[in-house]
This record gives sequence, C-alpha cells and structure tokens, in this order.
Amino acid sequence: MPMKCDVSKEDEIIAVFAEIDRKFNGIDVLINNAGTGKFGGLLDKDNSSFMRHVIDTNILGIVFCTREAYKSMEKHGRNSHIIHINSILGHIIPPSDQLSPSSMYIPSKFAVTAMTEIHRQEFIRSKHHIKVTSVSPGYVKTPIVPQELLEQYPDLPLLEPEDIAHSVLYVLGTPPHVQVHELTIKPFGETF
Repeated sequence: MPMKCDVSKEDEIIAVFAEIDRKFNGIDVLINNAGTGKFGGLLDKDNSSFMRHVIDTNILGIVFCTREAYKSMEKHGRNSHIIHINSILGHIIPPSDQLSPSSMYIPSKFAVTAMTEIHRQEFIRSKHHIKVTSVSPGYVKTPIVPQELLEQYPDLPLLEPEDIAHSVLYVLGTPPHVQVHELTIKPFGETF
C-alpha cells in the first residue's frame, strides 16, 4: 500500500507512521533508504537551500523515521530491525579528483555511521529485541552517481541496486542472536 511521505518533513513522517500503526498494527522492519546526493561545494553561490535539503533528508529524515519506528516497535513488542542505507562515503573521504565537490553529502553519511552506533546502544536498553544495521555500499548504478564522474571514469566499477537488496535480505535473515552492525559492499575493482 503506497503512502506519500517526504522524509524531509517531520509532520509527514509522523502522519505516515501513525497510519501504519493504525492499519497494520505497527512496524517490524524499517529501511531508511531515502536520501539525496545533491552535490555542490561550500564556496558555491546560493548553496544554503541545497545544503539544508541534504541535511533534512539524509540526517533528519533518518532521525525522525527511526524515532517513529522505534516507538511503534516498542509499543508492539515484536522482534524488529532498522536498516540505514548508508554509503562507503560515510567511512572514508576519497581523493578530490575522484569525487564531485560535496559540502554536505559526505558529512551526512558520516552522521549515519555515528547514528547507527548510537541507535545500537540505545536499542540494547529496550525491553524488546530491536536490531539496527548500517549498509554501506560503494558506487551503485543509480541517478545519485554524478554524470560527470561517470564521464571522467567510464570504467568506474558499479554495484547494481539488486546487490544492495540482496544484502538487506541477508541482514534481515540473520537469527535473533546475530546483529550485523555494519555491512560494507564494494564493487570489485573499486579503488578507495
């Protein structure tokens, strides 16, 4: 059942999770996959709007979705799992010649790495069994990869979206006593 939700808007997130709770008796799995890769440099003219959009989507969207999912998971008390789709760029900063300028994308993904550990520590204190995982892919063949990067490196190794989906299914399929905290997936041949 599709429901419209702009994850950069807290009120829409709250409304969607309330509807999920009402219609489906809560949520058991949340995959935080919404994100934006609007690229631009700190010194670019008129950059405030795009930088706020990246922060609102890539950081606050995850914070508010996770908060609302956690409240539902606590309320209903079933084994549950939250997965943050992160990025290899949440762990490393590649050389500047291999990356379009990005003032906020990389820091937003480093924030996801930190949030995953903070969520793990908080969820341990829950009276219910709630796991959290960060899945950090390298470059994936999606529109978020800058066209100029593909033109500059026509042989750039890329993952397929299905590779990430299979990884998510693997993580969800682990037994309750196993917590995959971080899963890094790189295409063969990626150099950083």
